[in-house]
Amino acid sequence: MAEERPRQRAAHSRRLVRRLGGSSGCARIAPGVTGTDTGGSIRQPAAFTGIAGIKPTYGRCSRYGMVAFASSLDQAGPMAQDVRDCAIMLEAMAGFDPRDLTSLDLPVPQWEANLSADIRGKRIGIPKEYRIEGVPAEIDRAWDQGIAWLRDAGAEIVEVSLPHALRASHLLYHRARRGLVQPRAL
Repeated sequence: MAEERPRQRAAHSRRLVRRLGGSSGCARIAPGVTGTDTGGSIRQPAAFTGIAGIKPTYGRCSRYGMVAFASSLDQAGPMAQDVRDCAIMLEAMAGFDPRDLTSLDLPVPQWEANLSADIRGKRIGIPKEYRIEGVPAEIDRAWDQGIAWLRDAGAEIVEVSLPHALRASHLLYHRARRGLVQPRAL
């Protein structure tokens, strides 16, 4: 399923740029859908289409029945029209599954009941490695505006370092493109 990226057009064309999506495009049609995320396959298409998507903590949701792409990164998660619907879905999806030895045997939080837009006093880490050279000025301005909005809303902004994050994601996609990451048989 191809998805339109809001307000983005190819420089050489009047046509909208289209990116391959997947289950996130269906979340515009259905009240909510599940998807899998290894390197952004829930989060990025959700952002492209203006819906909410959550990649849960490793082990929070069962991966039973999923085809592994990179098993230590693969997660099942919800996508829906808004965060509240994702929280409802995540409460239903989370929990221990005896068929998945990596699933966590922990109580499932009441995410929906604990939703709040109040971020006063929250610490939000901004990875310094995500500010890379060559990013268009309008993207840098949007990034800075987002940080300013968080700060204005009362959040404490903390610069953090994830020195291997970019290298890891490049390696994963390079290996997948070359067929070096093979799905395991179910």
